[in-house]
Amino acid sequence: MNMIKGLILGSIVLFTINAFSQTKSEVDFIKNELGLEKKVIIERFVKPDKANKEAFDKVYAEYEAEQQDLSLEKFELLSQYAQTWETMSNDEADAWTKKVFVLGTKRDKLLREYYIKIKDATNAKLATQFLQVEMYALSVVRNSIFKNMPFVGEERIEEKK
Repeated sequence: MNMIKGLILGSIVLFTINAFSQTKSEVDFIKNELGLEKKVIIERFVKPDKANKEAFDKVYAEYEAEQQDLSLEKFELLSQYAQTWETMSNDEADAWTKKVFVLGTKRDKLLREYYIKIKDATNAKLATQFLQVEMYALSVVRNSIFKNMPFVGEERIEEKK
């Protein structure tokens, strides 16, 4: 898994460094770039045989299109947070956090839905490979974002060395 970690970390560095200051066109560029690189990662670790490759690629392309909408939602939430974290009121913090929970539920539902679609189109082992890589990628992205995200009204948490 070290190779996948390196590939994913390399892919998200641009996003996490600039996540709080991107324009809409830059977000689209990064989204497209990460989507292409993520496809390479998926191809490296999810290995359908010839009989399942076409079906997997079709369902995975559908998944990517839907998950990019969720990624844009996440970026919009992070942008909102970046603009207000220093002065966020209790009500604003509560509203923002509720949106985070809703987005997490949508992401989990999408993963379940596409696990089933991939399993039905191919097999359970391939669907499990997809789910493992996807969950790992999401965890790395989440960890990177939260490491760089300041607490409401506080300074950023720095890693202790």
